[in-house]
Amino acid sequence: MKTTSGWKWQSLAASAVALAVASASAQAADKVKTDGNNEYERAAIQVVLDWTAAFAAKDAAKIKSYMEEDVEFRLDPAERTLGHGQEALQKTLDKILPAIGGIKTVHVYATGGAKEVLVIAERIDDFNIGGKTLKVDLSAFFRINPQTRKIEEWLDAPLYKIDLPPRPPGAGPGPGPDAPAPK
Repeated sequence: MKTTSGWKWQSLAASAVALAVASASAQAADKVKTDGNNEYERAAIQVVLDWTAAFAAKDAAKIKSYMEEDVEFRLDPAERTLGHGQEALQKTLDKILPAIGGIKTVHVYATGGAKEVLVIAERIDDFNIGGKTLKVDLSAFFRINPQTRKIEEWLDAPLYKIDLPPRPPGAGPGPGPDAPAPK
C-alpha cells in the first residue's frame, strides 16, 4: 500500500479542504449530488456512505470489508502513529463500537481519478459515555483505491476541541494524558 505521510498528507488534505470549501454543491448525505463527480469519485463516495452505515449499525465485519487488509487509520489527531492492518482495526473497533450512539453524515466531497480518490466526509457522531451522550462534529478523510473500492487510509479529526473527562487506564486509543506533547 502506498502511504501518504506527514507533510504529503497535510498538503493533500489542505488541497481537498480548499476544494470542499469552494464547492457550492455540498448536500446532506441522504441527498448527495454527484453529477459533477467522475465515476471514480462517485464510487468512492458510495464506499464511504456504505462504510458509515456499517459503522452506525455497529457491524465490525462489514466495516472491515470496506477496508484494505493493510489499512492505515487514526481516530484521534493526538495519536502519534497510525493504526495499521485489520487486526489493529478490530481491536480499535472492539473499544469504540460499544460507545457509538449514532452517526450522521452531513456533507461528502471527493476528488481523484483512476489511481486514488480522496473523500472528505463531515459527520456528527454520537457517543454514549458514562450514561451521557456526547455529540462530536468531525471531518473524516479517506483515501480510496478506486480499483478495489476499498479504504486505504482513514483519519478522523474533530472540528472543534472536545473537553472529555480523563480516560481510565487502558481505555481507548490515544497517547493518554501523561504523554509528552508532539514535537
